[in-house]
Amino acid sequence: ITNPTRKSQKVCLNFFHDKSEQFKSIKIELSTLGVKIVQLPRFQSNFLISIRSNLPMARPLIFKSINQKFVDVFHG
Repeated sequence: ITNPTRKSQKVCLNFFHDKSEQFKSIKIELSTLGVKIVQLPRFQSNFLISIRSNLPMARPLIFKSINQKFVDVFHG
């Protein structure tokens, strides 16, 4: 996650079960012009991620893995 702004920014990563039930949240503060690589926790089942922030999000890279093995990448 990158912060291209001149102010520090807060980002919240919310994790949901397939049934849309939130089960984990990670809060990050990014310094001005900062970059943070987030290593996701290991979970036993499929999950969805929601990123909440005031940052402009352009062209994300999303990596898919199954059983900790790389499967696919999406460049938005």
